[in-house]
Amino acid sequence: MKHILTIMLFMSVLNMLQAQTNPAITSWLQNNTVMGRHYVKGNSTPIQDNVLANVQKVQYSNDWSYINTRGIPAYITGPFLDGNPSIATDRNAILGFRFCQ
Repeated sequence: MKHILTIMLFMSVLNMLQAQTNPAITSWLQNNTVMGRHYVKGNSTPIQDNVLANVQKVQYSNDWSYINTRGIPAYITGPFLDGNPSIATDRNAILGFRFCQ
């Protein structure tokens, strides 16, 4: 019985180690310094958005990875050629992705 429990513990630890190296966790570009920027029509100087760009944090459980993002890209956006006056805005989202086995 002790041998079976040892094997189960080993398999559990092995599974946790695999989750920490899963590309669903490790391949995200995390950012805590770069702010978003955008152009407005008639101005060639980008305007600072004062919102962090890309992904700020990646968390995980045994079956899921959780991505915290503000929804702002790291590249400069706008002005849009179709006359759309919109700019990227802070969404402060948490996205969940289930691991596929």
